[in-house]
Amino acid sequence: TTRDQYLIAGPYHHMNIGQTMCLGDVDFGPRASLTGLTFSSFAELEVGFFDVYLKGQEPPADSMFDERTPSVQTFRMHDDGGEWITGNDWPAPDTVEQTLFLESDGEANSTLHDGRLTDERTTDGAAKDRYLHNPKDPVPSRGGPMSARYVDHQPGVHDVSDIQRRADVLTYTSGPLEQPLEIAGSGHVTLFCATEAADADFIVRLSHVLDDGRALNIVEGGQRLQYCGDGYVPEPPTPGECVEARVEFWDTHYRIPAGDRLRLEVKSTSFPRFDPHPGTANPWEATDDEVTPAEQTVFHDQERPSALTIDVME
Repeated sequence: TTRDQYLIAGPYHHMNIGQTMCLGDVDFGPRASLTGLTFSSFAELEVGFFDVYLKGQEPPADSMFDERTPSVQTFRMHDDGGEWITGNDWPAPDTVEQTLFLESDGEANSTLHDGRLTDERTTDGAAKDRYLHNPKDPVPSRGGPMSARYVDHQPGVHDVSDIQRRADVLTYTSGPLEQPLEIAGSGHVTLFCATEAADADFIVRLSHVLDDGRALNIVEGGQRLQYCGDGYVPEPPTPGECVEARVEFWDTHYRIPAGDRLRLEVKSTSFPRFDPHPGTANPWEATDDEVTPAEQTVFHDQERPSALTIDVME
């Protein structure tokens, strides 16, 4: 960042910026509030910004806008709390990309132990996984950056392992980590996929798998196949033909300890966060009788190496 750019990222949802200690199933502790930084509230931060950039005042020493204060402050989350990490760049200079490849024996939607994330491309296992997407029975959202609060769909970090056991969800899990994995930045999944419908969404989510079997959601993203090109001109896929999709995540800062695992899930719905795709070429004007289930396929062979790429700290 430059001195006129500042980044503060914490474990908050839409209506509680700077106030949270517990969001979902994880208590991030008192350090998660903005009082753990150089100001006592979000209002104080806003007033300080206006004082400097509207009134032209000199920033107080050690305030967020003092040139000696780091301009990037992110809260590094983990399953038992977290802490603020400071710097002047995002992603940090010692961040590198790590790529993990999807692999399975063809049953990544029937057991949490079939799909795998591997460091290298292999010829082991099956070439693809399939699942049946039913828009009228969508995979439920749980946790994450949801702006609205629903009775059954709360923002934050939650155990999603029961959702991952659905037959319309593919899961790919790493082995136990030999050392801590710190995700610090963005990421994406290169997904070689196909749908039997006129169009489809592919939604991916990362989770932290603990040794007791719980899976805590980290970050989620989605891609509509007809916008895999330039993103503005729709190009509906040909039913049954493989499409290379880039499914992007938002930035996050999360640490998984050694011994735990990283999991990627692939699905076609996450409701109500995303509207369920009806499977038509024009999903915004579909009628109820046009909504039909469709088989979705994810490929992961030598010619179509679906893979996860994330920014991690060295």
